[in-house]
Amino acid sequence: MPKTIIKNIQTLYTSTGSSLLKGLSMNQVLVLNDAYIVIQDQYIYALGTGSFDKYLDKDVIIHDAKNAIAIPGLIDSHTHLV
Repeated sequence: MPKTIIKNIQTLYTSTGSSLLKGLSMNQVLVLNDAYIVIQDQYIYALGTGSFDKYLDKDVIIHDAKNAIAIPGLIDSHTHLV
């Protein structure tokens, strides 16, 4: 599966680390300006700022975020009794 790169992200907000966060640790937000996201095999492979040249290859798909802001998908999976 080809790599996908999302470039020209004005501001990228994401959590830090690789484990689930809860409580006060949820305040640890990484803020990156002029950012990119590299997706490979349906997972976020890398993210950063500046040049993403080291991730380029012949099969890469590049999407331009056009200076949009990127935040993690927020899923609130709860229900209320009717």
